[in-house]
Amino acid sequence: MFDGHVALVTGGTRGIGRAIADTLAAEGANVAICARNPEQVKDAVAALNPQIVVAGHKSVGAPDLPESITASQQYLSDFSRIVNDGGRVEDIVNAMLKLHGDRDNPRTLWHSARIAVAKRG
Repeated sequence: MFDGHVALVTGGTRGIGRAIADTLAAEGANVAICARNPEQVKDAVAALNPQIVVAGHKSVGAPDLPESITASQQYLSDFSRIVNDGGRVEDIVNAMLKLHGDRDNPRTLWHSARIAVAKRG
């Protein structure tokens, strides 16, 4: 019924949102879920038994696998920690490249670091 369609389910980790995500996936939709709790998202995605998980913060050409979620969570956690430690944009970018130099997103990293520093004031 939903073959080839894409569905974004907010609050898709539990309750009605989770039931909707499960039903849409069973009906053939490509389902994207989001919620506030990263661990619940990881568990919900795993429960959907996906064939492909598209995740950011990975190297170009790396496969889109469920394991990508954990790597993305670590990347974002490291970014938040480094930003909270203070420093200039260049300091943040250099620290992230030292930890995650295998990632192919330097433009996004520079942009995110600029925004984070600007928000700190």
